[in-house]
Amino acid sequence: LGMLEGGRFTPSLHLARELSPLCGMPVRCSKLSPKGEQLFLYGREVYGSNVISFSQGVVLVVGASGGPLGWGEGRVVGGVPRIKPIRDLGWYLRRGG
Repeated sequence: LGMLEGGRFTPSLHLARELSPLCGMPVRCSKLSPKGEQLFLYGREVYGSNVISFSQGVVLVVGASGGPLGWGEGRVVGGVPRIKPIRDLGWYLRRGG
């Protein structure tokens, strides 16, 4: 389901894949535009028009087509919704996971 790192649980990408069909209810998800998908997969924070739908807190992040991209933290800063990556598909390439 995930990893316990330093006393903190990080959900796995496999769990994201299994839960993505349940986006909306009961799973909180945020959906990104194609440009937002690219930014997220590069480990960058996504905000503004690149966020199609938004939920706060730890969320499952999906692309425009509904495919899982990973896990993020949704928060509002200055009235702008932002999604900060926690674990994304690009993480394996960047970190050698």
